[in-house]
Formats: sequence, structure tokens, C-alpha cells
Amino acid sequence: MKKSIVIVFLIMVGTGLTIFHAIRVGAYPVAVVDQHMITAHHFEEASASVNRYYDQMLKTYRETDPSLQDKSISLPEVRRATLDKLIENVFIGAEYDAVVGENVEPLVTEKVTAAEKENPQFSQAVETLYGLTIERFKEVILKSQAKEEMLKEKKADFTDWLVAKRKNAKVYILVSDLQWDGEKVINK
Repeated sequence: MKKSIVIVFLIMVGTGLTIFHAIRVGAYPVAVVDQHMITAHHFEEASASVNRYYDQMLKTYRETDPSLQDKSISLPEVRRATLDKLIENVFIGAEYDAVVGENVEPLVTEKVTAAEKENPQFSQAVETLYGLTIERFKEVILKSQAKEEMLKEKKADFTDWLVAKRKNAKVYILVSDLQWDGEKVINK
């Protein structure tokens, strides 16, 4: 009897610690797109990167462009646009794998190497602008861009395909301030 109580207690503690760790590292879904999860970690990392990029751009150009003096970044809009793009990247990634299937890593590495040759401070600029290391920049931004570019070359009807895919997709958003309207992410 005491053994079973101890075992049940240990299972409950283990489950609790596992859930706590998953929440802490963002390993829970914020959206499910055609059985593909977008995790909180990925969403927050991308949102923070976009937010930092726009913040840095405003700081840079406010001094030379007076029309930007009153501009600010809307965090809800950044979150909405970021999740919408992440969902689009899921569609593109799945179609890319089905149609093209090539590894994009060599293309991405080639582009980064060329950028670093042209500008030796490229990695530092990426870190300053996006708040990402060059490896995370490749993973978060460049790979999805490369897949999109290559898929556009293979599919003449890319825009029509994407519109149809958005309309027919099964998208479940699990964050309280955003929702899927059948075609795009909107703020509640």
C-alpha cells in the first residue's frame, strides 16, 4: 500500500516537473496548422526578432526622417503578423518538401558566406538588428525565405496556391489575443 502511494506521488511530481519545464522552455503549442505545431518558443523568438528589427530601424531613421518621430511599434500587430507569417511558413515548408525536396542549407550557407565576404561585420549586424546569432538567423529567417523563393520558381501559380491553402487549412490558434478568421490571423 505504501509503495503504491509513493509510486503515485513520484509519478505526479515527475509529471508536474515535466509540465513546468515544458512551459518554462516554451515547448507548448501556440498554434496547430494542419497537424504541425508552432511552439511558444519559436513564436516568441520570431516576435522578439521582428520587434527588435523594427525598433532598431525606427531608431536609425527617426533622425533623418521627421515623419517617423511619432511612429511606434504595436506589439499586438507584431505578434499577429509574426504568427501569420509562421503559419504561412508551415504551408510553404510542407509544399516545398513535397514539390522541391532539396536541402536548403547549402543555399543559405552560400548566401551568408557571400554576405560575410561583402561585409565582415555581417554577423554583428544581424545580432544588432535582429537579436539573433547568425545560426539562429539562418534557422528562423533565411531557411523559410529560401524555401519560399525556390517554391515560387517551381510553382507559377504560387500566389493562387497560397490563397487557396490559407482558405482550406485547419488552423487552431491557442493564444488568447489572436484568432484565425479562415484566411489569416487577426487580433481579437
